Amino acid sequence: MQVMLILTSLFIVYQDIRDHIISNRALLVLAIPLLVMHEEMQLSLSLCATLALLLLAVPINLGGGDIKLLLLLFWSSAHSIFSSRYISMFLLILFIQFIRLLVVRVASGLRDTHIPLAPALLLPIIAIHLGI
Repeated sequence: MQVMLILTSLFIVYQDIRDHIISNRALLVLAIPLLVMHEEMQLSLSLCATLALLLLAVPINLGGGDIKLLLLLFWSSAHSIFSSRYISMFLLILFIQFIRLLVVRVASGLRDTHIPLAPALLLPIIAIHLGI
């Protein structure tokens, strides 16, 4: 199951970086190992995070795939994604992507570029499951 989790996560990361798309099929495949390797359910934390996500999704311009991926992680891996280890890796990867975005904008003059969130969301999950 870990191999399936890693391969599916890497596919979603690649797809999001390349096309800014997180497909429903890929999320369904990712749900299999996440639900099989199910962590302890944290109902109140997952519910609060879901409500916050739904309130903030439009103002911060989250894409539909990002929202579905976050919901999947909230409800299947809440123990991991609310840990300080996950959050620190998430912020580091997000910062690296932000710097990359600035370089692309300066070099090409593109203004309509977005930060793909799948790498920042899934790479820490892979690291945690690998024990890194």
